[in-house]
Amino acid sequence: MAGEASPGSAAASSLAAQAEAAYRERQQIEERMEALASFLTAEGMPGLKGRLVDSEGFPRADIDVHAVLQARQQLACLKTDHREVQQRLEKTLLLLHAANAKEGPPGPAAVAQRSGEAPPLQQEGPPQQQEAPPQLLQEEGPPFALVDLVQPGSPSSSAGVAAGDLVLRLGSLRLQSSRRGPLGAPGGPPGGPPGGPPGAVSGQTHAAEKPKSVAELFQLLPNEVASHEDQRVAVVVQRGSRVVPLWLVPRRWSGRGLLGCHLKPVQQD
Repeated sequence: MAGEASPGSAAASSLAAQAEAAYRERQQIEERMEALASFLTAEGMPGLKGRLVDSEGFPRADIDVHAVLQARQQLACLKTDHREVQQRLEKTLLLLHAANAKEGPPGPAAVAQRSGEAPPLQQEGPPQQQEAPPQLLQEEGPPFALVDLVQPGSPSSSAGVAAGDLVLRLGSLRLQSSRRGPLGAPGGPPGGPPGGPPGAVSGQTHAAEKPKSVAELFQLLPNEVASHEDQRVAVVVQRGSRVVPLWLVPRRWSGRGLLGCHLKPVQQD
């Protein structure tokens, strides 16, 4: 029936909601842990593991020993809770990534698809995008970030970024690779830089670029986003077996940051 969500789409939506709930729970736990740690490490306090008795073996008179013991116990419990929530979040994101891999392109893209069998890696754009998506590079390189949360109504949500996406490129930021990229096709027309107008990058540009680590890319990320405020920037994500090029416009909105999504570093082997 037209307009009815497919089982795969419903499962992905449910997993995305679970991931967002787990992320918010993790944030709340981290805020409570930070508050307790600040209390324990304030001036004159014994810290996380400092002694609670004086040189004669009596409870220290300059601190509230009971409050310190209680804070330490709460902090230990929260660390356990944080570990459990983190494991649940990672498991949910893996399931979401698998669900997105099984799910076909969104409705409008699926209708527009004329070929009977799609290639393993297929370009697609979000349903709300009316303009042509940015072209893919010859070698997009491996992913450097995992999207583990997208806030509703955020710039990332409007651009079509989804929880579980693996970020291959954001503006000029991407990992260099001497191997074939996700497209697996050598050659291609030359074009501008990764963050510039749509187009492929020539081999000479690849050779001139200095490889960056995931840690270095995350250090450059805030400035890359801020420098493109209210300007569209090319973003390429891997969604399951598909490579998805998107236009994203970092901007101020009702939530935090200019993107409205949370990126987690992807460690390379």
